[in-house]
Amino acid sequence: MQIVSIGEVLWDVFDQNEFLGGAPLNFAANAQRLGNSVTLLTAVGADARGQKALEKMRALGLTTNTPLERR
Repeated sequence: MQIVSIGEVLWDVFDQNEFLGGAPLNFAANAQRLGNSVTLLTAVGADARGQKALEKMRALGLTTNTPLERR
């Protein structure tokens, strides 16, 4: 099944711990784990947390195409 999830990616910060989350991301990651073809339409900042979010999304098996990436 092909699925499109649209919405935010955010960081939950508790004391010194940071967790990548957001309902659209969580949904996309779980749907991907179940064998679906998932596209997550979102944006991340051009900063350290944005880069870390991309790395974690790739680790979850999500494709991270960045057509508007600054060069």
